[in-house]
Order: sequence, then C-alpha cells, then structure tokens
Amino acid sequence: MIKRIAFSLLPSLVLIAAVELTLRLTGAYDSCDSPVNRSRLLICDPILMFRVKPDFMFFPDTAVLNDSGFRSPHRFGPKPPGTYRIITLGDSCTFGSIGAGFVSEPYPQRLEQLFVSRRNERFEVLNAGVPGYNSWHGIMLLRTKLRDLEPDIITVRYGWNDHWPLREGQGPDTFRELDEPWRLVQDVLLRTAIYPYSQRLGLSMWSFVGPRRDNSMNAAQWAPAISLKEYEHNLKRIVELAHRQGATVWLQTVPHAFLLPGYRPDPAAIAVLWANQLDSFETLVALHEPYNEVVRKVGTELGVGVIDLEVTFHAHASERLYEGYDPVHSTQIGHFLEAETLYRAFMGDKALG
Repeated sequence: MIKRIAFSLLPSLVLIAAVELTLRLTGAYDSCDSPVNRSRLLICDPILMFRVKPDFMFFPDTAVLNDSGFRSPHRFGPKPPGTYRIITLGDSCTFGSIGAGFVSEPYPQRLEQLFVSRRNERFEVLNAGVPGYNSWHGIMLLRTKLRDLEPDIITVRYGWNDHWPLREGQGPDTFRELDEPWRLVQDVLLRTAIYPYSQRLGLSMWSFVGPRRDNSMNAAQWAPAISLKEYEHNLKRIVELAHRQGATVWLQTVPHAFLLPGYRPDPAAIAVLWANQLDSFETLVALHEPYNEVVRKVGTELGVGVIDLEVTFHAHASERLYEGYDPVHSTQIGHFLEAETLYRAFMGDKALG
C-alpha cells in the first residue's frame, strides 16, 4: 500500500521539482506587479511588498546596491571566517535618505570604518535598511533574506513607518505575520521559489481587479499601519528571531528634529505632514514619542540593549543634525554621530542601556 501511494505521488513530486527548478533558473518568482508601490526608487517584491530598484543610481554614474538588493558594499552571504558581523535593520534613516536625496555615507558604513580603523580587526556592518520598511519588514527580512547570515549583533531602528497610515491596496492584515502553526509551514515555504511566485500571481491579479482605496482620510479615519501594541509584539519577535541566530540585539530609539532646541522647519518640511495625513508637527511628535517609549519598554522587559539615540541627539543639539527641509532624516553629521554612538556602545560605553 505504501509503495503504491509513493508511486502515485511521484509524478506530482517530479512536476513540483520541475516547476521549482524552472522558477529558480528564470528568476520569475522574484518580481511582481502591484499598485501599492510604484516610484522612482521602489519596485514590487512578492514577499516584502516592495524593495529598492536594483539598478537605481543614487549618485551620478554610481550604483551602490549589492547583489542582494541592499545599500551595502558587502555581499549578504556566508560569513567569512574570523569576521565579526553586524546587521543594521531599519528604514530610510538607516538606508541614508535625506530630503529627495541621500547622504554619501550612512551610519552602518561609517560604523564599519570606525571598527576597521580603530580596532584593526575584521568587521562587517551590513546595511539592511530599506526606505518605507517597518517592524513587520524587519521580521520578514530575518525570516528570508537575512536568515542564514550568522550575525553577532543586530541593531533595530524602526518607528516612522510603523505609525505611517495605511495606503492604497493595504488592509488591516497587510503587515501581520501568520499565526502558529501556519507560520512554521510558511517558514518552510519561504525557502522555495514556488511560494513567492504564488504571491506574485496574487499581487498581479490584485493590480487588475482589486478595489482602489480613497486615501483622503480625515483625522477620525486615520489609523497607523502598525499600532503600538503590534509594534511591541514585532520588536519582541525581532529579538526572538535574532537570538535564534545567536545574535545580540540592540534596539534604537528614533530621534527627530522637533525636540531639538532652536530647530525651525522650512516650508518644505510640510511634506512630512502630508505624507502622514496629519495637521500639525505637534500631532506627529505626539504620535511618534510613544513608539520610542515602547522601544525602551521592550529593552527593559527582555534585557536587551537600548541605544537611546533620542537622548544622544538632544545632547548634541548644537550640531547640524537636521536640515530645515527634513526633520526626520538626519544629515551626514547625524549619521557620523549615530555611528560613533554605536561604536562606543560596542566598547562598553554608557550609551548602551
């Protein structure tokens, strides 16, 4: 009986294997079409919803993405022997955006230079920051593209896009993990090409037949992509996944210009309010600060390090950490300060709580 069942399943298994091999050879599983994100910087991703365009030119005649699609000089592959590896999870603030442009040396790259120049050892800092990503993306990155990298430290810097309002094509379950036991099944499927291809087909169908949302929300309709409760859950999941990889975790609070003495936003800074569908900077700060408090809370509860960048930036308020047109993304000076803060934390400075 068992042999008969095995032989009856054999054609199906051969077919599945053939489809899997074909998808891997053609790369058809790794692209998709969706109305959610179409921009000069981003393209659709079947698992993560979107990612940076692999051929995007950040500076004239300079492509800075590695073959894994991240802004990092290193390939995201097996860790070289004798290397100390740090992964920096984050959004556009980690990627190195500012206004409509980019800083030349984001803090992950600067941090690596500090390690190499001061310690004369083999250090790698992998910049896994992606514009638009939130804490859910951090979870999914650790379950997919970053799952076998053997990091020694993972830093976590999310927040802005977690309290970003839902957009066209996004529903209440857009940024949610599957519940157990389906999550365990998904972990297996995420290692295949068939699963992302099936997601691609679903996104492509949705782009043609899915309903269009009216994004003109009023204050009563406004809702964050990820609530405070969900944000706390996601940070704890990131810590869990990082510990499974044997990594130490550093959670980072997310600073901004509005709490710095003397900061005066330019008229162009109003774009931050438009993007968040809010009526004042005071409202934005009131929404953002509780997310920083969650970072501190999770760090205390789980006994993991907290790099309180908000406190650090406030202590250096006299420096040009932000431009008037962008109160969210720090200047190159801000990135240097952040790298120095992380380096001192590594060396046992009190910056690490």
